[in-house]
Amino acid sequence: MEILRFAGFVDELGRGKTLIFSESLKSGKKLPQVILEKSGRYDRWRLNLYDGTKNTIQLKLLSRLKETYTDEHKALIANALVLWRDRPVAEIRQYIDGESLPLFAAVLADINGPIFYYEKEDKIVLRRWTRILLGEGKDSKQLSIPEEQDLQNFSYDLQTKYHKGYITPKELRDLAGMGHTKSEMTISSNLLHKWTEDGIVEKIKKGIYRFVPRTTRLTSMLELLQERLKIE
Repeated sequence: MEILRFAGFVDELGRGKTLIFSESLKSGKKLPQVILEKSGRYDRWRLNLYDGTKNTIQLKLLSRLKETYTDEHKALIANALVLWRDRPVAEIRQYIDGESLPLFAAVLADINGPIFYYEKEDKIVLRRWTRILLGEGKDSKQLSIPEEQDLQNFSYDLQTKYHKGYITPKELRDLAGMGHTKSEMTISSNLLHKWTEDGIVEKIKKGIYRFVPRTTRLTSMLELLQERLKIE
């Protein structure tokens, strides 16, 4: 193979594996199984390919990733990381060549991507929208009461510490691990509207809100309670 490559009769060594993986992802097929074997002076790759029906959820995920990343190669790397999420990143890194390494690093660091890289444990964590899409085939869904409460506490602590309490719908989606589809934009806007009515945030202007300090909220609640007791 090396002689044929130097003579210009075949393509670069190793490119075939990339094409096989790419075409499998694009077609919504199950990823090939990769097995490394010793073969004389070199290691050999053995691929088990899977046929069968297309996975519609897999195709929907890839379509969503192509909207996120204009570079198709980057979208395919992100897709592969979702599918290989149970493996340590150090292990996955062994399969990344030099040309793809910058894209690989960019996907790992992207806060708007499908995954979060938990560097301390060298593991991949799926973002909320990715978990929902893979589990239910949906782009988004309403937060449960515990999810909403956790998000409220987390975003309050973070935004008051670093951003003087200000928050936008986009920042809220990022903190919630959502994406940026129309349905997710509606969910984040409705959530901030609800928090405004509940006195948790105040609307500064269109698209900008600020958390009401908890001490102020507590004082207001006590004053309201006292007024009600007087009426009774």
